[in-house]
Parts: sequence; C-alpha cells; structure tokens
Amino acid sequence: MLGAVILGAGLSRRMGSEKLLLPIGRKRILEKTIDGVAESFGDVIVIVTRNAILGSIETGKGLIYLVNDQPELGQSTSLKIAVAYLAKHYPECQGILVFLGDQPLVSRKLVGQIEQAIMKNPTSIIMPEYKGQKGHPVAFGKCWFKELLTVSGDAGGRGIIKEHTEALIKIQGDRTCVMDADTPEDYRRLLEYYEKEWSENEN
Repeated sequence: MLGAVILGAGLSRRMGSEKLLLPIGRKRILEKTIDGVAESFGDVIVIVTRNAILGSIETGKGLIYLVNDQPELGQSTSLKIAVAYLAKHYPECQGILVFLGDQPLVSRKLVGQIEQAIMKNPTSIIMPEYKGQKGHPVAFGKCWFKELLTVSGDAGGRGIIKEHTEALIKIQGDRTCVMDADTPEDYRRLLEYYEKEWSENEN
C-alpha cells in the first residue's frame, strides 16, 4: 500500500487569509482536495493547523487528521509528522504520495499513473511535470522515509529531490498538477478552470 498524505498546514501568507477554506463549487478548497484523494485511497492522512482548519471543514470516514502545531517552521514539519505516523502505524506501507491541500483539481488519471510508477520503481521518487513546472502529487518510496524525517524549512522533500536526481522519474502531467491557490490571482485562475472544466460534471 501507499500512504496518501495531504499537506494542509500552511500559513497562507501570500493569500492574506486562510486559502484552504476559500470556496470552490459547493465546498471549500481543502474539502474538495480531500474528496479527490479519497476517491483513490482508503485511508488518507490530512495534516492541518489546530485553529485555522480543524473544526472548520467537513470530516468523513477514512480520514486521519494530524495537527501541526509548528507550521511557521515550514512544510517540512508537516511532512515529518506524516512520515512518522505512517512508519509507526502502517509498517506495511511501501511509500508516500504527497498532495498539497490547495490543489483540489488534480487529475485522478495522473494520480493513478504516479501510483503505478512508484510501485514499479519502489526505490525512486516520482514527480509530475507540466511545461517545465514541477507539480504534485510527488511519490517517495519507503527507502526515503529516513531521509524525509530529517528535512527542515519550507522546502519539504524538494531538497531530497535536488540531491538525488538519479532517483527521480518525471511523469508528464497536465495543468492540474501545477494549479494551486497561493495568491489571489492563483485562486482566480483555479476558479475559472473549475467553472470551465469541472462544474458541469458535478451538476
């Protein structure tokens, strides 16, 4: 099995307000991200902040919420919480698939391709790419867990990827793997894409 993790404990500094609680369709951004990941995975780990997120979103079965009390120290803190939990509670886990909470429209087809790639190449790192941009979700085989537990700052696993390019397998993604909501402009583009490509399918 693979551990599916959603990183949702950012501080939303560039947005100016909690971006994961902004609406998209009938739900909030983080809720829609969770719904999409849960379509492909049974148990989903969601890393959140205690005050800004927890208690503000719909919760469902099969979701494991873990609180990051030090989000100011960067994305690496969330990643380490997730990896440590998987290592302790799911020893059979063969790797981790890392989603970003502000990417609610990631293609399910792409997720399946990344999952297949990491299972076939368990010592690799799988990353989607779109027009030269690095995307998410990113998959790390279990052999990287020890190193993931040492990362620091806001780079998350990017430092490991940079240091171990020989282990990196890139997959051609689509626009959704690089669409996030870091800024108001990003959010506007996300909503425009959703209204054009997604909303009709949900009605």
